[in-house]
Amino acid sequence: MKKTLALLAALACFVPIPVFAVEPYAAISAELIEMFDKEQKIRFLSTDDPEVRKEMDAIDAHNTKRLNAIIKEIGWPTVDKVGKHASRGAFYISQHAYYDRPLMEFAFKNIEAEYKAGIFPGNLYAMMYDRLKTMDGKPQKYGTQIQTDHTGCFVVELENPEKVDIYRREVGIKMDLATYKEKVCAMP
Repeated sequence: MKKTLALLAALACFVPIPVFAVEPYAAISAELIEMFDKEQKIRFLSTDDPEVRKEMDAIDAHNTKRLNAIIKEIGWPTVDKVGKHASRGAFYISQHAYYDRPLMEFAFKNIEAEYKAGIFPGNLYAMMYDRLKTMDGKPQKYGTQIQTDHTGCFVVELENPEKVDIYRREVGIKMDLATYKEKVCAMP
């Protein structure tokens, strides 16, 4: 009996912890999901309304500050740590942290590593890649950044318009750019 218990104890250190185990970070996971849901909900309202825009900016500022604190506590909230939904929430929070470039770059570095490891979705990787490029005044690769101005709705400059749909498919974006633009531009 003692030998059996000793053997079981010795083998226990070789049993892998499931990837989906987020128990140590369950509270952070729930908080990230709540922050993500709140920031997405406001984005479905009209951003032409100054009061909605003001509230959106306040939510983004709060979420950015809190995400930075979470990162100091646990590092980047990876899928392994907080689960898919919360990790995607962290992505969107950092994607909307326009005034915190170091956070966006830190997020991208981690998102890129998870994407290359097959853990994080390519479409989100492409969104952050394009966002950082366009913020630097450079052409985007995947065509994920669409803007509006007094002339209408348009795709921000592309690095290679002839290959953009190929690039989109390579990262798992199924919708071609023309359809995507039509869909985004039809939103209120």
